[in-house]
Amino acid sequence: MRAFDTGHKDRSGKSFLIGSRVSWIDKEGFPCEGEIILKYGCKIGVDSWEGFIFVCDFDSKFKIID
Repeated sequence: MRAFDTGHKDRSGKSFLIGSRVSWIDKEGFPCEGEIILKYGCKIGVDSWEGFIFVCDFDSKFKIID
């Protein structure tokens, strides 16, 4: 699953890839980190304690780190 292009791009134009790690700040202000995954064969995003976050719902607080 490494290097599978999701079709989405971040604000700098870089493609999101399944398997890439992202970091973000949650609603409580805590730093979080997770890996972009394919769930149920169709949902692309990050599983977190806040629930499943779709790649299409990523905003500027999500940074690709790997």
